[in-house]
Amino acid sequence: MNITPWFDRSFSFPIAIDQFPFLLQRLQCTELRVQALTQYLPEWQLNLKPDGKWSIKEHIGHMLIMEPLWQHRFKDLINKHTTMTPADLNNTATHEARFNQYNISRIINQFKQQRLKTLHLLAKLETSAFEYTLLHPRLHLPMRITDLMYFVAEHDDHHINTIKQFKNS
Repeated sequence: MNITPWFDRSFSFPIAIDQFPFLLQRLQCTELRVQALTQYLPEWQLNLKPDGKWSIKEHIGHMLIMEPLWQHRFKDLINKHTTMTPADLNNTATHEARFNQYNISRIINQFKQQRLKTLHLLAKLETSAFEYTLLHPRLHLPMRITDLMYFVAEHDDHHINTIKQFKNS
């Protein structure tokens, strides 16, 4: 299976508001999926950097690093800001975090704690929050809450699928 690089992916929106419960469930399940994928892997496999790319730990660590950005972007929409918080497209924080020196359960637990903050933010939304749109800074597409939820869930799946590919090779 060839995985399209994240920055090469294209998206189309809008994602219907009635998809909110399903998207929320996708976001809730990410930590469990990551846990199941890594549960019995030896340390050397978790740290392996195929072709100099990120290791499994670094992929999960990247998801952890991204979670505060998702929270900021959801808040940008909720608070009707004029711009959406941009991402560091060089992934500097992920490269500098040195995730391979940490235990996988620590990384997953920190991701879980950050994702719970995101889920809590989304769970208390009022109906009016679903109507506002902001332009995504890289894609230059207008996004609503459900569009951003879909985008985050797809980002999760991108990294999970990459981990699966590493695991099976």
